[in-house]
Amino acid sequence: MTDNQNIPDVVYKYLDFETGIEKVLKNKTIKFSTPSSFNDPFDCYEVLIEQKAKVSREKQGFSGFFKTDYEEADKFLRKENAEVFRRLKEQIRITSFSKCYRNILMWSHYGQKHTGVCIGVSTILNKSEFSKVSYETIITPKPFDDLGEKKNNIDAINYWLNTKSNDWEYEGEIRIVSRDMPEYSKFNSEVVKEIIFGLKVPSEKVKNKIKELQLYGYEHVKFYQMKEIENEFRIEKKLINIEDIS
Repeated sequence: MTDNQNIPDVVYKYLDFETGIEKVLKNKTIKFSTPSSFNDPFDCYEVLIEQKAKVSREKQGFSGFFKTDYEEADKFLRKENAEVFRRLKEQIRITSFSKCYRNILMWSHYGQKHTGVCIGVSTILNKSEFSKVSYETIITPKPFDDLGEKKNNIDAINYWLNTKSNDWEYEGEIRIVSRDMPEYSKFNSEVVKEIIFGLKVPSEKVKNKIKELQLYGYEHVKFYQMKEIENEFRIEKKLINIEDIS
């Protein structure tokens, strides 16, 4: 099963400025994408699943079809199962968050070189929808057998959905996976708890956008801007006093 017990109460989504403010916050929509469109070619990699295609399926007609050539039946079923997971990779949709708001690389890669925004989203009411990504150095396939134990197969599918190379470990990724979610899914503004501006966003631009966002249902949100920590390779968020903006 997924490890939702250790999901933080708030997770963070790094975005470029235009997408974060205009498309996500003002439209109250979040994008769900297929793994095949991700920048990691090994996301939801079918090799993570070991196809356990048992050929004792005479009642289903497989051995009859192959005239009791069990070796050929086994190859056929394994190929069919692998194809199922390749098709699923085109059908499922994922949106990703991070457990950390102050990762310099994340701000550089996804936060428009520190000129974007990072949105803090509450998980408290729906932790079961979130899952943590695990990072591995080598691929250790999990067995999947559609005639086997249901729990083992669920574990295998979760492993397939939530395992990536340790090259991506710095992201601290937490994701929502769905087969039913539309590409652009609506959310309630109440789930947004923090809006953090990158350290390179001009202060006047920050003030203007905070005023705008308060008209879109974000009066309850805490606004921050990232700042450099003196004499350290580190950044930290600083609370913005709303009274100073009026």
